[in-house]
Amino acid sequence: MSINRSFSGKLYDYRVRHGLTQKDMAELCGLSLRHYQDLEIGRSLPKLENAVRMAAILDISLDSLKGEFRGEVESIDISLHDF
Repeated sequence: MSINRSFSGKLYDYRVRHGLTQKDMAELCGLSLRHYQDLEIGRSLPKLENAVRMAAILDISLDSLKGEFRGEVESIDISLHDF
């Protein structure tokens, strides 16, 4: 059962366009490979901070992923230099 195919499908598409493997993305995001795979097939929703990190890695806006995210984040300070 897919929780959010819109988010997962877009995450997959952007990852492939950037020539990254699921393992690459998991490592860059600081997630286990299994958890990243669950996000990409729609079995799980990302925390907002992880979605922001994914968008930064893929050099896209968070809005480009247009999905649902778990939790709240007061402040996120991320630059591409962190990756």
